[in-house]
Amino acid sequence: MKKLTFITLDDNIIEDIKPFAFEGLPAVKVININRNNIKKLKPSMVHALTSLNKLCLINSNVEIVEPETFTDLDAMVELHFGNNQIVALEDEMFLDLPFLEALILSHNRIQTLKMDIYI
Repeated sequence: MKKLTFITLDDNIIEDIKPFAFEGLPAVKVININRNNIKKLKPSMVHALTSLNKLCLINSNVEIVEPETFTDLDAMVELHFGNNQIVALEDEMFLDLPFLEALILSHNRIQTLKMDIYI
């Protein structure tokens, strides 16, 4: 599975993604986990995916994005978190994503937006 580049887990009943769940898949570029029930995104969820450039968790009931969830994802270009329940984003949440081009947070419950979530 070292050549696997695309993972789709849409329309399941996933509630949790364990740390390092995708470890050993260095070629994965896209992960779609849409329409699930993942309340919390945790650090190390997608750790070691150095080629990952697109992550989609749309309509998955995400409420909390823990700090350092996106650490060491240098290839990340697109994050799609629309239609969730996110209320707040931690300071410097996207600091470790130097090539991020698209950040989609539409249809959440974000109450305050600070400039330092991404710089």
